[in-house]
Amino acid sequence: GSPLLATRLNRAFPERFPGLRLVGTQHGYLTSSEQTRAVARIASARPDVLLIGMGSPLQEQWLARYRSRLDVGLALCVGGLFHYWANDLRRAPAALRDVGLEWAWILAQQPHKWRVYSLDAAIFAATLLRLKRETAR
Repeated sequence: GSPLLATRLNRAFPERFPGLRLVGTQHGYLTSSEQTRAVARIASARPDVLLIGMGSPLQEQWLARYRSRLDVGLALCVGGLFHYWANDLRRAPAALRDVGLEWAWILAQQPHKWRVYSLDAAIFAATLLRLKRETAR
């Protein structure tokens, strides 16, 4: 996420999770040399859990690239979770979640993600259907 999101998360985390110790945060907009230093800081902190929220597929690619250099018990890619924890995003009302429309609620809050919920979703669905047909043969 952005530097502002990292700052908001630093403030919100202790209130949200009073029994957990946050050993660090880092925004995701880093140069190559900053990436190397961030990986070294994570490795030296040896956290039990590393949460990576850079958006897909960037976060998965980042973890695949650096996983062998990190000394962490569990590394998870969490997408937009930090936006919820920092109170930048609100969960959809239960009625919308119950009928599978939370994506529409998120889209209303983040209209810049229209492509993810339209074009990318259609491409993903088409790919799944193609793979299903190929494996059924």
